[in-house]
Amino acid sequence: MKKMHQAILSVGSNVDPEHHVYFSLKHISERLGLIQKRSRLYMTEPWGYHSENYFLNYVCIINTSLHPVRLLHEIKRIEKLAGRSKTTPISYEDRPLDIDILFYDDIIHMTPTLTIPHPYIHLRRFVLTPLMDLVPQLEHPIFQLTIEKLHALCEDNKEAKPVEWSVV
Repeated sequence: MKKMHQAILSVGSNVDPEHHVYFSLKHISERLGLIQKRSRLYMTEPWGYHSENYFLNYVCIINTSLHPVRLLHEIKRIEKLAGRSKTTPISYEDRPLDIDILFYDDIIHMTPTLTIPHPYIHLRRFVLTPLMDLVPQLEHPIFQLTIEKLHALCEDNKEAKPVEWSVV
């Protein structure tokens, strides 16, 4: 039997976001692992660039047998299925689906293609707010601060407004 791991993913969309939020739930469950919990759904302004298209974001905890690099590979396949074509790794743009690995068990993994924990968690309210729904006492393995404390210290002024799942 394969060893199971806990991964925490951030999911967002601002291109046909209602469709892609449900698309993500289906494909995460089918390709990555069983969704154990998911946060509330949040509407947020784009982070890192300007767009009129707001995002729908959520965070989920999954049980997965996939190694972190394989998990990332499968995430990229899901994003591509949703119609995402990333032009450059450092530019931000509207996207049908964006899935990031926030945490994977309690590991620290740093390579040119994958960093766990995600390097921008502490800077993004659209990530920290849904994390507060699920794991406020989780300690970030690098900063050694809880999600609750990181949320309180976050200087991102973009509000994450809860939206009912049934509305989308």
